[in-house]
Amino acid sequence: MPPRAISPTVGSGVRSPKPKLYGLVSDESQAAVEWFTDLEEAEKALRGVLADEPDWRGVVRIAEFELTTPRVFARIDLN
Repeated sequence: MPPRAISPTVGSGVRSPKPKLYGLVSDESQAAVEWFTDLEEAEKALRGVLADEPDWRGVVRIAEFELTTPRVFARIDLN
């Protein structure tokens, strides 16, 4: 018997949204320098960085990353 796919759901049976991370990204290094699970926290951090380093305006930005989860399968043995 092939495995059955189990999809993530919320109580109403609607697919839950994919989780997201927000990174402060430097366009010069193409790397995230700090990660956040909340957009408001990322925006607050960016404001703080730009207050300390106004020349970084246009160099450091917030990038949104949508996380993907691997498919989960359950094997049901009826024997």
